[in-house]
Amino acid sequence: MRAFVTISKRIILANVACLTISLFACSKLNKLSTDFSNREHTIVEGMGFDNYKIDSTTIEEVIKNLGRRYKKTDHKDFCVEITYEKYGLTFCYDPKDSEKKIFSIEFYHPFRGITSRGIVLNKSTMLDVKNAYDSLDWYTTENSKYWVSEYPGIEFSVERDMSLPQYPLDEDLHAKKIITRIEIINDN
Repeated sequence: MRAFVTISKRIILANVACLTISLFACSKLNKLSTDFSNREHTIVEGMGFDNYKIDSTTIEEVIKNLGRRYKKTDHKDFCVEITYEKYGLTFCYDPKDSEKKIFSIEFYHPFRGITSRGIVLNKSTMLDVKNAYDSLDWYTTENSKYWVSEYPGIEFSVERDMSLPQYPLDEDLHAKKIITRIEIINDN
């Protein structure tokens, strides 16, 4: 009987230890999620943000840090997107790249970011972009929901007024709109 009690105590202690380790690991993961979402990050044109760098960070590193709860969209030969809606981030890599290095990062709500030139995601307008970059270089694609202004290493997007025809651009109206997406791209 004594041996049975000793074995039972060991099993209970092992279970308590496993539960403690699991809770610690979950709290660390939740802390990462909370820390990541609740602070403002600096977005650097043509480079990236924090430890996520264009042309050097691999998608495996992204997944290791941010987890496996993402949406994957394969655009065939062009790119593969890994989307973390919870963080407001999309990372793209070339499926032909054996190292799978990211070549663009897109930022949107709920991501909190400010560019190195002071443009704040979900607060600044295209007029602010014009003041920071001296001009607006607009483009869109057929049936797109956005008008975009592009500069070396970075693009800013505002939602297109869908009540208006897509062309010609109503620049006065769209220049006053809030930036809802920022994309960092390589300069190559």
